[in-house]
Amino acid sequence: MPLTGEIQSRYLLIDSLAQNAERQTWLAEDRHTSQRVTLKSLYFGRSTQWQDFKYFEREVETLQKLDYPRIPKHRDAFWLEQPEGHYFCLVQDFIPGLSLSEFVQKGYRFSEERLEAVAKSILDILIYLHSQEPPLIHRDIKPSNLILSEADEVYLIDFGAIQVYSGPEKSMTVAGTFGYMPPEQFGGRAVPASDLYSLGATLIYAISGVKPSELVADGFYLRFQNRVGVSTYLKEWLEHMVEPEVEKRFSSALEALDALKLREFKRYESLLPPEKIDAPERFLVIDYEKDKIGIEIPPSASLDKDNDPDALQRLACWGRVISYLFGGVSVINWGALVLIFTLIPTYPLQWNFLCGIVTGVIALSAYALSNWRLSHWTRLEFDRNQCSVLQGVGGKTRHRWKAPWDANTSLESATDSYDIFPNDSIRIRGRKLCLKSGKDEYIFSTDISKKEEIWLINFFQKKREKFTQESN
Repeated sequence: MPLTGEIQSRYLLIDSLAQNAERQTWLAEDRHTSQRVTLKSLYFGRSTQWQDFKYFEREVETLQKLDYPRIPKHRDAFWLEQPEGHYFCLVQDFIPGLSLSEFVQKGYRFSEERLEAVAKSILDILIYLHSQEPPLIHRDIKPSNLILSEADEVYLIDFGAIQVYSGPEKSMTVAGTFGYMPPEQFGGRAVPASDLYSLGATLIYAISGVKPSELVADGFYLRFQNRVGVSTYLKEWLEHMVEPEVEKRFSSALEALDALKLREFKRYESLLPPEKIDAPERFLVIDYEKDKIGIEIPPSASLDKDNDPDALQRLACWGRVISYLFGGVSVINWGALVLIFTLIPTYPLQWNFLCGIVTGVIALSAYALSNWRLSHWTRLEFDRNQCSVLQGVGGKTRHRWKAPWDANTSLESATDSYDIFPNDSIRIRGRKLCLKSGKDEYIFSTDISKKEEIWLINFFQKKREKFTQESN
């Protein structure tokens, strides 16, 4: 039976927000403060499950402890006796606005810019929840639980399914909403990355208008790519958020937020453990002799090898085409110069002469650049005593730096060079690695992808452990 009138001589019911057989949600006015609040009630009838009460009780306990601007604050909780039975009620801040679900149902489709703003807001909330001691996992992030306020802020509501995280192997009760639940939650297991899957599925719904349950294929994969008109970067970011295998998702809300802010998709940093990444095919492994090995890194025109493996060949090809084209023009021009001068000695040849010089310089420059780009290399050598970095062009070594093995010798990622575009996207122009030995360090540039960088650093660590153990 719907509640009516004034509750506890304090809460005046104004409008029904949601109702079913046992649960009611009301917009009410707190007579003591004259503020609007949300009043939720659970009726204890014959069909009421004890688990329903546990969800209500858990939400009260959680909201009492939390203090975050975009999480509704707990106001009150009490038992209410009515002629038809007992109700358990909780009161919290009312957030004026619409849920993300209501926006989509009204035909609104989120732009990429606004979708990213929503994602960042919820990730901030998840960082707060997951950083509690112990961490808290929401377990039921979905469109109806995200409220876009009239002030254009995003709130996370409904903490009834929240669970204290007690370790990756601990079993919990199954909670969540089909389509937005990650696979591990069906088995009663939830980790911080589980909330990331739910958020990713929610964002896909917001931008496509299609429920995730209608996009499921090949197990738990969400095939949404052809349903959304967003940048390749954002598609990849969303793919990483909704990876069925928890190990392949972003490891934390902070990592997901960093990737979104920087627009540098760090998929390989958390895609697989380094030891499971295969050796890059383009790296040349050289076995010199016993206990000495080299890794030669050939040049590459592309910093995204996985998406554009043939970029180097195209660059070299175009360099040769340009050199041949301008070389041909230069030869024709010089031939014309000789012919004209022979037939008409008094003809003014200044422009032909200048054209011959310019085209010749362009041809030689393009040819030299394509050859240099193809012949520039980096090589790392490992033996019992040291690690060496060699860099050169063609058959000539230009730089060599050696670092003796000890516990502090390391190969690390150094500062990246970026191109920043008007839409705030960032493209990596060149990665740098740093070989450290004590207080000395050598920073060198390499044309490698993030995946190749991780493999190389892991390979280095294995060799360091091997050689330092043998020397001891």
